[in-house]
Amino acid sequence: IRTKYSSPWEDYEKCWDLRLGIKDWITVAERRGAQSNAVAVKSRPNDPLTKLVLVKRFEEPKSKENVRKLQQVQHTNILSALEAFMFERTSYVVFEYMAYSISYIAGNPRLDEIRLAAILGQMLAGLAHLIKEGFEHSSLTCSNILIHPYGDVKIAGLENCYTRASIGVSHYIKALSSIVTELMNGYVKEDGAIGVDDLRRWPPGSNAVSFLSETTSATSVFKLIKHPLLQLPWQKDMLIGVVSFATVGTRIGYKY
Repeated sequence: IRTKYSSPWEDYEKCWDLRLGIKDWITVAERRGAQSNAVAVKSRPNDPLTKLVLVKRFEEPKSKENVRKLQQVQHTNILSALEAFMFERTSYVVFEYMAYSISYIAGNPRLDEIRLAAILGQMLAGLAHLIKEGFEHSSLTCSNILIHPYGDVKIAGLENCYTRASIGVSHYIKALSSIVTELMNGYVKEDGAIGVDDLRRWPPGSNAVSFLSETTSATSVFKLIKHPLLQLPWQKDMLIGVVSFATVGTRIGYKY
């Protein structure tokens, strides 16, 4: 990603601040004039949504380090950084526009086994890439997993990644247990327990419950990728209706 030494607000106009989780806020901005076509997401060059971006601010002293991480890690299932700005000892990173985290679709009535597989399959692909690159994401939650209206699922919050010679896989597995529990139940259990409460919706013998159970004992993310749940014939466009429902059925936090 290219870095410019100027204010991002010369190229972008602030729209509002969006809450992706309980405490995670990010600025939604619109490209100005000719800039609107200069850094369009390559996969959808004619999509009007590419005129919108997310802008995240990083204060010194770690601003340059965070930009370096984003330059180093690129993957289909990791939120794409488009460009960066260095201005007044602060860095601003411009990301592709994704307005929802999967916390907003947790418990969604359209979320069934194969759609759950569509979310987890994409998320684990991104997570596997981070592991291969030697990164550990120290704050993997539903708030840091974003979903696009077209069904793309991507890991965000790479500023919370750090490099390790040996990745703590158990940390990832524990995070996955909490994420899958929240998706299936629609909420986080107060005691942090792992499991589902609605057994009619998620029968004990289902692939989904089996996968959740596996997260409590698995030793490898790569082993989970081979689980029967993720071998279902899922497609990311199966999530379009789920996200569409979230746009009308969920109150999204924002500040203007």
